[in-house]
Amino acid sequence: MRKRTVRLIIVLALVSIIGITITQLYWMITKYKQERNDFEKKVETALRKVAEDLLRLDSNTTRLQLTTVRQLAGDYYAVNINDEINANVLEFYLKKEFFDQSIRSSFSYAIYDCEGDRIVYRSALNEQGEKIDIVPRRDLPIYEHDNYYFSVYFPDKKADIISGMGAWIFSTLAVLIVLFSFVIIVYIVLRQERLSAIQKDFINNMTHEFKTPISTISISSDVLKNPNIIQTPERLASYATIIQEEALRLKNQVERVLQMAHLDREDIKLKWEVVDAHEIIKKSIHNIQPTLQDRKAVINCTLAAENPNIMTDKLHLTNIIFNLLDNALKYSILNPEVKIITSNNKKDFVIEIIDNGIGIADEQRKKIFDKFYRVPTGNLHDVKGFGLGLNYVKIMMKNLKGSVEVESELDKGSVFRLTFPSI
Repeated sequence: MRKRTVRLIIVLALVSIIGITITQLYWMITKYKQERNDFEKKVETALRKVAEDLLRLDSNTTRLQLTTVRQLAGDYYAVNINDEINANVLEFYLKKEFFDQSIRSSFSYAIYDCEGDRIVYRSALNEQGEKIDIVPRRDLPIYEHDNYYFSVYFPDKKADIISGMGAWIFSTLAVLIVLFSFVIIVYIVLRQERLSAIQKDFINNMTHEFKTPISTISISSDVLKNPNIIQTPERLASYATIIQEEALRLKNQVERVLQMAHLDREDIKLKWEVVDAHEIIKKSIHNIQPTLQDRKAVINCTLAAENPNIMTDKLHLTNIIFNLLDNALKYSILNPEVKIITSNNKKDFVIEIIDNGIGIADEQRKKIFDKFYRVPTGNLHDVKGFGLGLNYVKIMMKNLKGSVEVESELDKGSVFRLTFPSI
């Protein structure tokens, strides 16, 4: 199946699931509003019947028309009675009418006496109709001064409504879990696709990197098989040198791959010792001389640090500097010029490697330390490598208790800054 088809299927599936989720959430919200309205209607009906019961108890039907139920807030009601209210009778009728209306929610109520202009009684009942200690969650204010009334407050109204929507909540959570799982699966699929592409690119690069020196060694060895070559020692030495250089190149490439294999297994064994970093830099420059001559490159050193001694692993430090110098040379178009500057910054030893190469764009800079990642080089097609060097530098600098930073601008080169703690 083509990559475009797979991505189209993923997009369609994602849009469908998002649509289902939005629809589910919409219906759940609609269901909540419906349940809330039903609850409020039941409460108003029950409170109106309580008021009617209280007035009928006094055989006073003329006051029945004056009865009003006011919803002062979503969970707070007041009922005008226009007559004195007996707390025990009120509680009896509240429990009776709430039961008849299937209202199973804790509530508190209060009775207002207009003669004293104050609330004279308050109490609270749980879902089973048993009295409980009042835990006020809302201040029940006096809203009218010229009439008798009682007020009712439902502290758990929202929670009770939501608890009655168990099936809806379960189905919504199930949809959200499916959506979340799908997103994770899509992420894994796309990541695997990217890793597959990276792996394929790595294999192609590795094949090319190994094929060239192997071919060169093979051709040179065929020439050396000719018995007549003994008569031209200069030619013999030249081909022997070629074989030696290509074998060394193969060895370096294999060592890089093996280094990353050790890092993947976290099999990093460090040999800590006090090292003169200036000596390591000079040795690295000496070892890279053949490449410098081949690329007609120049390395200028300003080893200005007064204290170049650091506690590190000599082998890995050498590899780090070699990788950075190798990158500086590879990503320069003509006549590479590299500067190496050392300095002491407070308690740190700093190495700066500055090149005049093609530079790195802002969007690429965050990725250059990722494994197998290689900066696009535009028209520069002869840049070889596996995309392992900078990843190795990043990992090893962390293990050596140091840090690496990069500053770069397109067409203006790059600066790699290594920082180590001084001793």
